[in-house]
Amino acid sequence: MRDKFIFYGSFYETAKKLNDEDRLALYDAIVQYSLTGIEPELEGIADIVFTAIKPTLDTQIENYKNGKKGGRPKQKTDNENKQSDEKREDTEKEKGGLSENKKGGFEKSESYKDKEKDKEKDKEKEENIEHTRGEKFLSFDEAKNKSDVQVKLNDLGVNEDFLLHLLAYRQEIREPVKRIQGLIGLLNKFVEVKVKAKVDPLKAFEIMQEYEWKTPEAILKRQKSYSKSSKLEQKQLNTLRAVENFIKGA
Repeated sequence: MRDKFIFYGSFYETAKKLNDEDRLALYDAIVQYSLTGIEPELEGIADIVFTAIKPTLDTQIENYKNGKKGGRPKQKTDNENKQSDEKREDTEKEKGGLSENKKGGFEKSESYKDKEKDKEKDKEKEENIEHTRGEKFLSFDEAKNKSDVQVKLNDLGVNEDFLLHLLAYRQEIREPVKRIQGLIGLLNKFVEVKVKAKVDPLKAFEIMQEYEWKTPEAILKRQKSYSKSSKLEQKQLNTLRAVENFIKGA
């Protein structure tokens, strides 16, 4: 027999809607069933309400029974202990970068070899970064003071912020602009895109960053490809219209 149980607020909210007789009968039924597990004999509305509450009481009783179950934890068998020891030994060998080979000796494990490869890749990456850092590239201060650069910025209708972000972006993708001539050539590409493709320089730069291009030249190529497709579609449409007009005339 239990000596306590949880009486939820929802029980009270439901019970207070009953008349005094049914409410008392419901309270007695909840207490009796929760503490002793003996199902009450009820009638009418009290029976209906108790039936709705009963699953919650059952859950409490089940949790109480499970909580009482105890005993010592299950002991591992000799075989399980042996497997555990072997697994621990394997793990210790792996940590040392060794694995047992077919001849009974030890060699570098596959996981250790993979780690070595990853370290080599990281080292190469760091060397590439250092190499890029060591290269001489065109600085913003050097570029903005060149009259040719200012002319191109005026042609594009952009300010020096555009230049600053453009140079920073090229460094970010490991393709820094190294000379003034290279920068002028890059800005000329933006002028081309603006004139021929009718794409604003800021929008062109945004597209360039999205696809990680070195220049916006690809926008022109896409525009030409689209133009050819449009012309072909127009030609096919004109042919269909000519056929339709011929049929109507016949």
